[in-house]
Amino acid sequence: MNKTLLLAPNSFKECADSKRISELLSSELKSFSHWNIIETPLSDGGDGFLSVCEKLFQGRRINYSVSNIYDKNLIQVSIVYNENSITVYIESAEIVGLKKVPKEYRKPLELNTKALGELLRKISIDVFDHKLNIEKVIIGIGGTATVDFGLGVASIFGLKLFDENRNIIDLKPSNYYKVKDLEIPDIRLPFTLQVISDVDTPLFGENNSIRIYSAQKGANQKDIQLLVNGFDNIYKILINNKLIDYSKPINGAGGGLAAGLNIFFGAEIISSTEFINSQILSDIDQNQIDAVITGEGA
Repeated sequence: MNKTLLLAPNSFKECADSKRISELLSSELKSFSHWNIIETPLSDGGDGFLSVCEKLFQGRRINYSVSNIYDKNLIQVSIVYNENSITVYIESAEIVGLKKVPKEYRKPLELNTKALGELLRKISIDVFDHKLNIEKVIIGIGGTATVDFGLGVASIFGLKLFDENRNIIDLKPSNYYKVKDLEIPDIRLPFTLQVISDVDTPLFGENNSIRIYSAQKGANQKDIQLLVNGFDNIYKILINNKLIDYSKPINGAGGGLAAGLNIFFGAEIISSTEFINSQILSDIDQNQIDAVITGEGA
């Protein structure tokens, strides 16, 4: 009697996404005729999120031009659009991810998420111009090269940083400690936003996501302390503007990107566990599975 094997890997960062890993495993194992193989690549919101959503939701890819994260050149990025559910899927790692940044440019103090803001603005314009019918945009958050609290995204919609003399400050995390005030726009997108968060580590506190994850983005210990100091400064300003509740933990996914999208755009934050269980594995009868191969790495 044949047995059923579920292939459900996550991505291997800067090597292969989960769809490719699943294909490789399947090609090696298909000679074992006594196994029925089910390929269900996973995504926690990071690398490979777009490929998984394309396979899972049968959407079509649409390309946009946005600014490169580390220079002024334009690059082509893709979204997945499902016309039936009127939903767009975006992978933040495809736009501001480590896999898009050569090692010599991995300097989170100097990088921001403006490119993602450019993409959201262009999608919004297409909706306003009736080129696309979209009710929801879902963004996978993970694998980013940025630690900017999502301020880069919001700056494309009008957010500005000011110093003590009311001079506009260049939006990069190395300047966050200088900020004395923010100009915060009333941002109204023509669709709702959801973000899939790959971690639930808090952005602030003793064991915060900046201290835990910034080193893998290229930050040294001095950089990390500057980031922590800058974020603490922005945090106090946001509390003074009554934009956040200091009594509640703030999600640290994507160097604060998930939190910024929640604060400035009203995005709903969904854990990757919930996304995997409710969307990716929802049609799998786990009682019929005899073995599972999974894993992730770098």
